[in-house]
Amino acid sequence: MSNTVVYHQTNAAEDTHHEVSPTLLALFRSIASPGHYAIDVGCGQGRFTFEIAPKLAYTIGIDLDMEGIEAAQTLAQEKGIDTVSFFVADAEQVDYTEFITFETYDLVTAHLCLSKAIIGRAASALRPGGRFLFAALEAGQWGETGVQSSFAFSEEGLRKALASAGLRVEYLGVETEILEYETASSLESAWLNGVSPKWLNGSRRAGLAEHVKAGGNTLTVRSHLIGRAVKAAR
Repeated sequence: MSNTVVYHQTNAAEDTHHEVSPTLLALFRSIASPGHYAIDVGCGQGRFTFEIAPKLAYTIGIDLDMEGIEAAQTLAQEKGIDTVSFFVADAEQVDYTEFITFETYDLVTAHLCLSKAIIGRAASALRPGGRFLFAALEAGQWGETGVQSSFAFSEEGLRKALASAGLRVEYLGVETEILEYETASSLESAWLNGVSPKWLNGSRRAGLAEHVKAGGNTLTVRSHLIGRAVKAAR
């Protein structure tokens, strides 16, 4: 399933590409159980972790960013949430069951932190019948720059990676949002004149400049693969 939204940057109310996908949240809610245990990999400051934790028995968040984990721990304390724990760990290297006293998880989530290594570790950490829920960068993200993210997947490539790990797709869709400016110069002013975000540097910045020079007035700010897969029962 594919869903593309094109909107004009002049209407700030339509700027939704920083939000958690409602589809992803719906995929979670339809299988969440108060008896389930989950791990949120690449959790950052716990944005998605705190979204899912109230519906689960316990949730663990891991990320390699120490500052992000410290911020998540502080927020959990401030909110008085005692059903979450956060740890500094490399999601591509660590054994996810290291953080629990039981054998496997009911749910593994990865919000914009996905690689073949993470898919493999998620599959290993799930109980049979457990779910893997994810949002991943799709190959069209920032496509106008001509430089694809090293973390991006094509839909076909992601399906193959999930299948290779023993995970059966229950849902997989692409959600895309494109900013459309009135003119190429408006796009240039918004993204190239002044301080640019971290992702827009080097060859990607140069590629966007070429896009503007050719008269381009759009930027794909969000193209995500949203999905859920289940580990086959033994």
